[in-house]
Amino acid sequence: MRKIISVFALITVFVFLLAGCGEAQSPAGQPIAPEETQGEAEEATEVEEVEETTEHEDLRGEDMDTCVPIDVEPMTPEMPTLTDDFTAGLTENEYHGLEMTVAVLERMAILSGSVFRVNIVIQNNGDETIAFTHGSGSFSIPDALRVFSADLQVIPPEDRMGIATTDFQVKELLPGESLQFDWYVLAAEPYANFDMATMDLFMQDQVAMADLSWGEIQEAIPGIVEVAPGSYDINVYFRYHISGGDEMALFGEDTSYIRSVLTVGIE
Repeated sequence: MRKIISVFALITVFVFLLAGCGEAQSPAGQPIAPEETQGEAEEATEVEEVEETTEHEDLRGEDMDTCVPIDVEPMTPEMPTLTDDFTAGLTENEYHGLEMTVAVLERMAILSGSVFRVNIVIQNNGDETIAFTHGSGSFSIPDALRVFSADLQVIPPEDRMGIATTDFQVKELLPGESLQFDWYVLAAEPYANFDMATMDLFMQDQVAMADLSWGEIQEAIPGIVEVAPGSYDINVYFRYHISGGDEMALFGEDTSYIRSVLTVGIE
């Protein structure tokens, strides 16, 4: 009888232990959520993953906005916009003692697709000292001088292609003194991103666009188009202010500009 009671007792204890283990435990010792709660947790995880993916896609979209398009189309810049920006708020010919002469010195025909040199001379014939912005000390052509054309492609100066020094300079032109600069123009239709292509060519191959033949320029910029024979205007602007030799007035803001228009014949 004792053996039967003992066996019965063991069976009872075993059943009780099985009943206590009926509630499954998570690895951390916590009860696993019911099926409904677990499903909701999975849905929440899926929502978080979707939101995270969307955020990454937005970031990729912002990066794409900063990319420069590879394929560009020929573009004719709007002359009034360019010149208005450069001369905004300034008076033309405030100082009548300043003279600017612009010419093509080479005695040869300018052919479509060719590069030609525009010579610019600025002469102070008056009795006042003027000041102008030169910009970086590594520049050979001052920031105060600009060349524009609505129909021809102006080539940016070679001194703008490399790394410029950070020394900002303002220079003076005394009475009787003169300045002389050369600026190169291509007998081709203005092209979008031409300045960028010129800089890339110089930075990668140390080649100046002004030194290339028409065939070499077409290889560098396949979509560029030579101009048709005819007459075209080149506009040259020079900004300045009257300093009178006063050091305090040297770094004043520009108040005036002088302009010269050169008409060239393309054959």
